[in-house]
Parts: sequence; C-alpha cells; structure tokens
Amino acid sequence: MIVVDMNMGGMNGLKTIIAIKADSKLSHIPTVMMSISSNPDLAQKAIRADASEFITKPTSFSAF
Repeated sequence: MIVVDMNMGGMNGLKTIIAIKADSKLSHIPTVMMSISSNPDLAQKAIRADASEFITKPTSFSAF
C-alpha cells in the first residue's frame, strides 16, 4: 500500500497517484490519498485517479 498526502512538496498527491497507476510495475499497488480537506470533489478526483481510498486527516491507524 502506498499512502500519499494531497499536499506534498514538488508533486501533489493526485499527480502522484496518476503517475503510480501509469507505471506498469507499480499500478497493482493499492494507493490511499490523505488530505486535511473533507471536500467531496477532491475525494471523487482521487477515486477517479484510481486511488483505493480517500481518508480525511486527522485519522487513526484503524482506518487502514
């Protein structure tokens, strides 16, 4: 599992997930997007980018 934050330096989490899913060596790995935002549009974008899950921060490890 790869966990990415929406707000990362350099490349945001959404672009990271898109890059992971485009790589045939990595595309099978589940990805989880985390964000402080609870914006449903952002969650939908993450799922459309093939994220396995969208989790709003703060969260607990039991969410995984």
